[in-house]
Amino acid sequence: MHGSKPVIIMLDEIGKAMKAVKNVLLTLMLEHRIGDDYLPAGSIVFGTTNLLSDGVGDMLEAHARNRVSLVTVRKPEALEWIDWALSNGIAPEIIAWVKQFPHALASYTDASQKDNPYIFNPTRAGMGAVVTPRSLEKASHIAKRRAELGDALTISLLTGTIGESASRDMQAFFTVVDKLPTWDAILNNPAGAKLPDDTVARCILVFSAITRVEKETLAKWMVYLQRMDKEWQALFCTSVMKSESKQAFCIMNKEFKEWALANQWLF
Repeated sequence: MHGSKPVIIMLDEIGKAMKAVKNVLLTLMLEHRIGDDYLPAGSIVFGTTNLLSDGVGDMLEAHARNRVSLVTVRKPEALEWIDWALSNGIAPEIIAWVKQFPHALASYTDASQKDNPYIFNPTRAGMGAVVTPRSLEKASHIAKRRAELGDALTISLLTGTIGESASRDMQAFFTVVDKLPTWDAILNNPAGAKLPDDTVARCILVFSAITRVEKETLAKWMVYLQRMDKEWQALFCTSVMKSESKQAFCIMNKEFKEWALANQWLF
């Protein structure tokens, strides 16, 4: 505040703050001023808080509400979350599960989702763990430790993280994963390694490849991938091109370029 460079101030969870704290911030919200000190010209002040209907204690009194413009921000959609997950080390079976159950990231504010068993809904009594982008990230850590935890403990931990409906549905995905060819088996024999018939299995396999493929392994994976239907080829190629860390070596790879040229309408 003491220099000439504009600043950005975020008033996180402003609706949950004590009244005395809100009162101190009133001039900051309206006039960009605290006491006699003004923010540098061009500064931005904004806040975040939950919807009142969430029932978690958010409220802006009328005089504070009148100082701001209120904007409702939607939740990320499933495909948006998947794009993030692919670049942030989320377990492929978690990503594939979201791909198959995109309504797991829907919002209770959508009237059509009133019976959705996965999501938070303040009108439903006795709610415990639910599926959110945050809880899915936590679930990923559990999924990666399944071999050490065992089936019973894995499901118990997932139930306490994303809810029973989601954890039981996800259990079927783990069964599929355990029957997939290993990454080493695919790379050692891309033209002959087992190709799963199950849709869920292929989905998990493709997302796993997106997270694991590197410059040295891409050519062999492309041989294996092109044994699958076009939709799975497209899912891999369009998704991996969204990865900042992988895009560069993909566009330099001979097999990938040949596939892209033959299917350029996808891009």
